[in-house]
Amino acid sequence: MSAPVFGRVLYNYAASHYDELSIRFNQIVTVVSENTGADGWWEVQLQGKKGKVPANYIEVIPEPRGTRTADSAVLVNRVCMLIAHSLARSLACLQANAHNACTITRSRRSLASIFRSSVAT
Repeated sequence: MSAPVFGRVLYNYAASHYDELSIRFNQIVTVVSENTGADGWWEVQLQGKKGKVPANYIEVIPEPRGTRTADSAVLVNRVCMLIAHSLARSLACLQANAHNACTITRSRRSLASIFRSSVAT
């Protein structure tokens, strides 16, 4: 697998067709393909969306600092999923414990009222 090619957007472009992508000045995109079948158009990816843009609107640049390659993006996604799963389990546990605490409190109140009524008689 070859290294990804990155580009900086030189001009704003508003997509006017379903297979195009709107881009804004100074955004960093990944060049997916320079051979789209249409002269002067490249396919790029930005924030998970792919589409064609005018090639002369993109300046090819070296990989920007802090840019995640595909492998690291997959790793980050997996870590986020594990954290989300762990948080969901913790929340379920907290909710169960809160329910149990309410049940125990209600049971104590019931026992106290039974005790009071039996002592009163």
